Amino acid sequence: MRIIPLTPELISTYNRVGTDSYHEHYLHLWPNANPSDYIDNNFNAQLVAQEIKDKNLRHFLVEEQGEVAGIMKLVVDSPIEPYSARQAIFLEKIYLLNRHSGQGMGKKCISYIIEFSNSLGKEILWLDTMQKGRALGFYLDLGFEIFGEKLLHFSNALQDQRPMYQLRLLLASKS
Repeated sequence: MRIIPLTPELISTYNRVGTDSYHEHYLHLWPNANPSDYIDNNFNAQLVAQEIKDKNLRHFLVEEQGEVAGIMKLVVDSPIEPYSARQAIFLEKIYLLNRHSGQGMGKKCISYIIEFSNSLGKEILWLDTMQKGRALGFYLDLGFEIFGEKLLHFSNALQDQRPMYQLRLLLASKS
């Protein structure tokens, strides 16, 4: 497996894989299985081009045997009570295509993110995940703990699908 930092030349691949993997895993969140609001707000070429210029955002392609298998997005300095931006890093996205799920790639991605976070001296890695679905169990099995609740900020998502947990993982690196 290889983690590739996103460059302008790779934005269309990032958007295609992000959109495809989102469609494979999250259509149940939306009325008529239509996630266009989410896709338009996350996998827009102009938006991603602007985001990769922001040093606080890190986008990656996940490659397996020469094929792009998924994407990741991190917010490097992202405070969450009681942690400051300097202490905390946010895993905003980790999406893998179905044909690459269940093969240990998710664990490898998390290992990479933990190493990256430790190299920056971060104390906590945190993320939001749906309360329903397989992702919650995946993160709990990796040692994340629930520390809060929120709602998916897209109000047009199905109401019974909007509840989310905030999860955190304390890191070995202490500044």
